Parts: sequence; structure tokens; C-alpha cells
Amino acid sequence: MKQQQNRAAIRKVLEKNNIAIIEGEEGLRSRPLREQVFTSDKVEKIVGWAVGHHLVNSEQKGQEVRMDGTKLMLPATAIDHGIRMLNRIQPLATKVPNFTLLCACVRGGACACACACGVWSNICDV
Repeated sequence: MKQQQNRAAIRKVLEKNNIAIIEGEEGLRSRPLREQVFTSDKVEKIVGWAVGHHLVNSEQKGQEVRMDGTKLMLPATAIDHGIRMLNRIQPLATKVPNFTLLCACVRGGACACACACGVWSNICDV
């Protein structure tokens, strides 16, 4: 049940943002989505981190970003990265009041994150 809800929520956000999974529906079916039901806010974050990770990795590897017409084609592994990021920030979000995560990544893969309270973390190193 959780898997189906999570897949549907991710699919909805992908479609809303004109993004498709390269591997198609099978790519989403094979993702580890069992642990929790993702809220729409969490799914937006997962997809955002997935897109950012994919774009940075493509640039670092000198690869073209794949498009299908106007749709960004995202590998399913990028969704895994978004889920890992979510799992890493959730413990911080419960400990820090008014937690907001801001991340910046630079060429070469270095990434730094800060929460609204100014505490720096290396949680982006996934």
C-alpha cells in the first residue's frame, strides 16, 4: 500500500514538472519506497534533490542531459538519491526548530548544506 501511494505521488510530481523516468514505469517500480508514506512536500523535495543530483552528475561526467521533447529524462537512480537525502535530513528536522535546509553544490561534487539556524552539515555527501 505504501509503495503504491509513494509511486503515485512521485509520478504526479514528475508529471507536473515535465519530468520522466528514463527506465519508465519499471524504473519507479524497482525503487525502495516501502518504509514510509511520503507527504506531497517530501515528494517535492525528493524530486528536487533527484533533479539537482542528476544535473550535477551529468555535468561532472561531461554528459548531455537527456530530453524527450520538452521532458527532462531522469534516471531512476536519481530518485534513490532524493530518498537518501530525505532520510538523512529527517533526524535533523526533528531536532532543530524551524528547520529549513539549503544546499549548494559546486563543480567537482563538493556540496554543503545549512539549516535556518546556521548549523552546517555534510549530509549532501551521498
